[in-house]
Amino acid sequence: MFREALEIQRATLGPKHPDTLSSMNNLAGLLQAQGKLGEAEPLYREALEIQRATLGPKHPDTLSSMNNLAGLLQAQGKLGEAEPLMRETLEVRRATLGPKHPDTLTIMKNLASLLKAQGKLGEAEPLMREALEVRRATLGSKHPNTLTSMGNLAGLLYAQGKLGESEALFMETLEGRRAALGPRHPSTPTTERLLAQLSQQRKGGGKRK
Repeated sequence: MFREALEIQRATLGPKHPDTLSSMNNLAGLLQAQGKLGEAEPLYREALEIQRATLGPKHPDTLSSMNNLAGLLQAQGKLGEAEPLMRETLEVRRATLGPKHPDTLTIMKNLASLLKAQGKLGEAEPLMREALEVRRATLGSKHPNTLTSMGNLAGLLYAQGKLGESEALFMETLEGRRAALGPRHPSTPTTERLLAQLSQQRKGGGKRK
């Protein structure tokens, strides 16, 4: 159905029409959901190329396509190709929406996760710290999104061997999740297990910072 709609719109409206581009992204998204990443990629690339040329790099539709392609590349394991797209998206969103906008924070989190996956822990850390700082200030310390950012940073610090700071953040995350989500929420026992593992490692002579 999506393929047929795209074919018709290409023929009747042309490849640069907004409806054609919307169908292109819809089909790419469907293919990605089906695991057909290789088929989705050229569609995302084509949509992004056209939107860059017709709408400019700062248009919301262009940024959405940029984010879609970056996410697909990450899913394919093409982390080096995904990184510059995420950096560009973050830079534009900072400039146009501001550092506290939810969309800015989402791409900040995505980029930090990508950098962590590449082993660039030192580059990921300031992004995770910024996201947590903004969410503490705007949402409060017990908000689920703040607690997610807190847990993400704690995990990164753990991976860097900064066990003391990581443990303190995991303890705060656990306290917040118990209060805000309850002891039976899946995130709560997960945090408990991570904290227990970290505490055991510290007792065994793990690196302290």
